[in-house]
Formats: sequence, C-alpha cells, structure tokens
Amino acid sequence: MYIYIYYKSIYVYMYVCICIDRDRFSPPSTPQVTIGTLTCGVRGEPPIVEGELHGRVRADEAMWQLQDSHRLVVTVPKLQIERQTWWPCVMVGEPEINTDK
Repeated sequence: MYIYIYYKSIYVYMYVCICIDRDRFSPPSTPQVTIGTLTCGVRGEPPIVEGELHGRVRADEAMWQLQDSHRLVVTVPKLQIERQTWWPCVMVGEPEINTDK
C-alpha cells in the first residue's frame, strides 16, 4: 500500500493529509482525536497515524474529509494557548524543524 503522510502546523490549525494508492483503497475509518492524541487510517488495517500530538488541540472541533476519493485530510484547531507558537513537529517522535528562523 502506498501511503504519503503530510503534516503541517501553523499558528491556528494543525493539518494531517494521508494519501493512499487508489488501486488498493478502502474507506477510511473515522479519525479519533482527543486533546493530545490522533489516530486515523484505513478501515480493516492497522492505524496509519497513531500517537501523541506535540501540543494540545480542540478535539471537539476536529474536521476530516475525503478528497479525490484517496486523500484523507484531518484539520484540527489548536487550543487558544497553543495558537501563538509554531510546533516543531506535529506528532511526538517525528523529526523536528527549526522554528526559531
């Protein structure tokens, strides 16, 4: 299965985009978002993204959509106190970027 995962953290929102090979695609399972964790993937398979987020989010305002029948996009607003900072990574354990520039 081809999987491409794209994370982006800006001042207000955190985005996760998962692209899956169209030939082997099955419907996504509903992403599970809590104040500090994210789990999402394809139904019938182990989770593609699972773990602790770098910061806290407003889980009750999380949105997800399926684009072009193969791209799962999860959009989650950061908590008010987290909005003014760039996250060096979206998921704990992922490579970090330099946010001081």
